[in-house]
Amino acid sequence: MAHSSINAGVDFLYALLHGWWANSAQGERLMTLARSATEDNFLHQLQTLGILTVSDPHQVQSALILRQHARLCKLAELAGSAVAQYVHALLASLESENFKALLNYRFFPEREGHLVDFLVPFPGECTRDADLVALLDLPTLDEFMKHLRPEFQSPEYYEIARQLEQDQDIMRAECSIDNLNIKAELRAIGHLPFSMQGVARRLLSAEIDTTNVCTLLRNANFYHMNAKRLSVAWIEGGTERVNRALWDRLADAPDAGTVIAQLPAEFAEPLRANSFDTTSHMENLLRCRQMRLARQAFYDSASPTHAIPAYPFLLRMETINLARIYEGVRFSVSAREIEEMMIQ
Repeated sequence: MAHSSINAGVDFLYALLHGWWANSAQGERLMTLARSATEDNFLHQLQTLGILTVSDPHQVQSALILRQHARLCKLAELAGSAVAQYVHALLASLESENFKALLNYRFFPEREGHLVDFLVPFPGECTRDADLVALLDLPTLDEFMKHLRPEFQSPEYYEIARQLEQDQDIMRAECSIDNLNIKAELRAIGHLPFSMQGVARRLLSAEIDTTNVCTLLRNANFYHMNAKRLSVAWIEGGTERVNRALWDRLADAPDAGTVIAQLPAEFAEPLRANSFDTTSHMENLLRCRQMRLARQAFYDSASPTHAIPAYPFLLRMETINLARIYEGVRFSVSAREIEEMMIQ
């Protein structure tokens, strides 16, 4: 990835990021998109609002992620080396979703759909059908791994793939990749300027806690895995408010209400009135809590440096919102239901 010699100051980055966010899909602009009703109207509104122009309607999801990727790359290019290192860890996490897709199709070839539809064409990534078929048909794991992009050829990634080849446990593999990414992000946070470290850790910890709580809710409502099986889905790096002891205690919970009753207050309170609502709605309430924390840090005028680590979290939520709207209009979900699933 090319690097700029520019080391933009905090004032410049603060203004730039606030300019990006002011023109993002938030507030009334987000509601306008949520009321699009049709795919064509949604794509037209995206372009009219200056958010994104999609050249191929069949690649909307990829285009949204590439927009997120490009914004992060621009931030890394303009920021100093410490911030760039942090942003590169976020980029690696985003790009690792392609590695998950490749593992799925390598070891579970009976999957429906084409691999190319699940890969995001990041810069330098090969996503041509013929090349992907040849890659998946390589006879040994060593050959397969050697033909992946260099970032996926580390000993850690190789060990995840080797373990998957042995146990065929894709959930373990994907969660191992997530934990690998989290460790890299935590290391990068440790190199940020001191004024940014605390808020970056808080926001990442909130994301990890939310992911772990959502896993518990999904397990109670749908999966019903026992504590031993669910243990592979635990994500390290959160706060002690949602610790491993609590996770183990709630892993066998018979229903979401039991989980909610024992969660810390900041998670339980927004859920109690919705304990018999859909799991997706409950998860969304928790994501809205994350959004509020990131927005509070982003708009903290007394600490303008906080906007720099907060922006990637806001950008990620914006991408999720836009993807949800697109899926909603594709499947003729009502505007009211789409609005309820917006992370605000």
